[in-house]
Amino acid sequence: MSQDIEKVAKEIAPDIARRLVAAADPSRPEADFRRQAAQIIDDAASRAGINLSVRDEYRVFTGKIDSVYNRLVIEYERPAVLREANTSPGNKHAVNQVQDYIVGLAKRERREAQRLAGVAMDGRRLIFVRRVGEGWAVEDPVETSPASVERFLRLLFALAVGAALVPENLITTFGPKTLNAQRSCRALYGALHRSKHTLVDKLFEQWRSFFSEATDYKEWAGRLESKDEFRAFVRGMGLDPKYAKPGQVFFAVHTYYALLVKLIASLAAARFAGGMVTPLAQMASASREDLRRQLHELENRGGRSTNTESETFSREISSAGIWPNGTRKLKAPCATSSYAWLNTTRVRSSWLQKMPETC
Repeated sequence: MSQDIEKVAKEIAPDIARRLVAAADPSRPEADFRRQAAQIIDDAASRAGINLSVRDEYRVFTGKIDSVYNRLVIEYERPAVLREANTSPGNKHAVNQVQDYIVGLAKRERREAQRLAGVAMDGRRLIFVRRVGEGWAVEDPVETSPASVERFLRLLFALAVGAALVPENLITTFGPKTLNAQRSCRALYGALHRSKHTLVDKLFEQWRSFFSEATDYKEWAGRLESKDEFRAFVRGMGLDPKYAKPGQVFFAVHTYYALLVKLIASLAAARFAGGMVTPLAQMASASREDLRRQLHELENRGGRSTNTESETFSREISSAGIWPNGTRKLKAPCATSSYAWLNTTRVRSSWLQKMPETC
């Protein structure tokens, strides 16, 4: 983040608190307050230089959450519903909702519930809720004030960083319909298509040979050109489907996902290695040659591999012919800030099966 979020939260809290209180009109329905509060929160994040990832009316098995800001659950209540004590029926209902939603969100996104937080708000008061061990920390209601809103904003901004390592999030960010995938694959395809380097042709032929042995490549490669999904993806790459070569397109796609897998694996390794610097933040700002060097280091960090795919990837990095001039397009997986701090507490491999299926 480019700004000191604690400083920004303190500076803007009085204005945000005033606006939340003004939006809490008891004569108007909850939906109106929810809409205004969401706009106020978005504005606060914008002033802090934070791009919030929000999911409204997000459905989990325990119900439908009003709003989820990455790891923060917000439950909006009709203005003036929350009372001074949590023994009131309105407070009990709101707290129970937040607790259920935290459990549901943790289960759906395979997170630890202790890493999530929840806030119930009606514009007049806020209730902070967290999972602690096997129990709950439910705080007494606090008036909407500069102090309480500052705390809320600090919590919001802190939990806005990071994304769960689950198939849905990865597909949304890196799937075939995203600009990340299309631009990266276009850069790889262009480098392959334009290169006159002999090693590039040999790498492609080696990949095609290996891939043919593992799949029915020769049978479906010819039919792939007529598939609507293939043509749509190629158009998204900025290419004409009539002239794009399916084999080279698929090689670019395969290379893109191989790179993505290695980057995510490096994040998991960095977390469990202890003290190891997360690599994506460095790669996102690296120059063309520095990025190639860092990928070399990433490939060789665990010692020399005898895996054929690993050796091929290493040669691709080494080849000046295949290393695209549009390197910045290949930084998309590195530069997506929310994934520079991935929650890899529970890394599961199911997403590896789901992502390629969408191609």
